[in-house]
Parts: sequence; C-alpha cells; structure tokens
Amino acid sequence: MSNKDIQKSRKERHQRPSFIYEFLGLSVGLGLVWGMIVSVGGANGHKAAQEGQVVASTVQAGDKQKEKQANSGLAMVIGAPSGRETSNLPDTKAVTKPHPAPSLAAYAKGQMRAFVAHKSPRLIPNISFVDGAGGKHSLKDMRGKLVLLNLWATWCGPCRHEMPTLDALQKRFEGRSFEVLALNIDRRGLKKAHRFFKQIGVKYLTLYGDNGSRAGPRLRAFAMPTTLLINRRGMEIGRLMGGADWSSKDALALIEAALQAKI
Repeated sequence: MSNKDIQKSRKERHQRPSFIYEFLGLSVGLGLVWGMIVSVGGANGHKAAQEGQVVASTVQAGDKQKEKQANSGLAMVIGAPSGRETSNLPDTKAVTKPHPAPSLAAYAKGQMRAFVAHKSPRLIPNISFVDGAGGKHSLKDMRGKLVLLNLWATWCGPCRHEMPTLDALQKRFEGRSFEVLALNIDRRGLKKAHRFFKQIGVKYLTLYGDNGSRAGPRLRAFAMPTTLLINRRGMEIGRLMGGADWSSKDALALIEAALQAKI
C-alpha cells in the first residue's frame, strides 16, 4: 500500500465516530429527553396539587359558611324575633309535646298512704248492680264521671267505720263530675245495708247492691273494704285496700287532683 493510501485510510477512521461514541451519544440524548418528560410531569403534578389545595380550601370555606348559616338559623329558632324574620321559621308548636298529667302517687300519703296509683289506666269489667228500688245499673252508665267505687259489707267493721266519711266526701264534691259508688256485697240483699245507712244518717250516698255477688272476684277485690278510683272513661287509675278516712284533707286533695288532671 502506498503512502497515499495509508494516509487516506487514517483520515477516514478519524472522521467516522466509533461505536462507543455512538452509544454514549445515544444515552445522553435519551437522558435529555427523559429529563424533559420528568420536568414537565413534575410541573403538572405540582400544578395539580396546587389546584387540589385550592379546591379543598374552597370546599372547606363553603362548609364553614354553611355551618355559620346553620348556627345562625338555629339561633333564630331558639330566640326568634318578631315580625317578618319569623315568617319562614318552622312551626315549633307542631312538635311540642303536651305536659304529662301529674301522678296521683304524690297524693298517697297520710290517710291515703295505702292508695296505689297506676302508671297508666287499667281496663276493668263493666259490672252490673242494682239500687235500693231494684233498678239495674252498670259502670258504663257512669261514664263521664270520676267514680270512687267502694266495695263494702255490713259484717265488715272497717267498712262501717269509714262509711260516714264517704258520705261526707260525696257532699264535699256535690255538683262536680264525681260520684261515690258505695256497692254493698251482702248476699241477702240490701235490707241490712239500708238499715245501716239509716242508723248512721247517710244523706248523700245512693245505696247500691252487687247483682249476683260477682263484683268482688271480677274486680279482684279479695279484702273488704276495697276502693277503686275510676276515671271518666271507665278505667281504673288507682285503688286502696282497707279502711280510710275519706273526709280527711289527704283524701280531698287526692280527689281534687284527679278531677283537675282529667286522667
């Protein structure tokens, strides 16, 4: 090979990049491209994060505004002013619960300490009975009145002792929607009961007799005397077993409370 050819070959090698140079160049180029992609993505991610923070702040501000409005509305309902400001407020009267009737248990003291007030009125059978003239009656006939049903017998000492006080009680509430129902349970009719009423001078009670001696068991009154307090709907609201002074202040307070409460 001539000197001219050797110099030409060297010149060509010097001008053509080697394989290593080509690989390095390609790697650098790819690196630059990837850097640009990451930079653009990071910028977009940062921008999205900023937008997310703006949205969250907006929502939070909206929630605070709603909460403020709700609290303001609540304050208006609690301390509602007059005039147009109350025209759009809800009708609180529709959800107001009525006050419960006072419990008669509070009056079970003194002469009425044995009185048992029921938490709610109880159904009782519609017993029948007769008056001194033989007329037939029933508890249903006395609906609309507060009734004090007293089961008694002439052979019962406590019954005879408390009868004058029941007469005085009837006198005290005369003209009111109240009646003492003195129901005699003697099995041989009302002759003895009538004589007893005459002896003690009963003036305000009507004499009634059990028609068939079934009132006691039906009303679950197994001791004499037993007194039931019956409301205007014919339901038992309390009872007292044994004798009591029905003319006492405690008894008057109990009956007056039952009349006022309209249970």
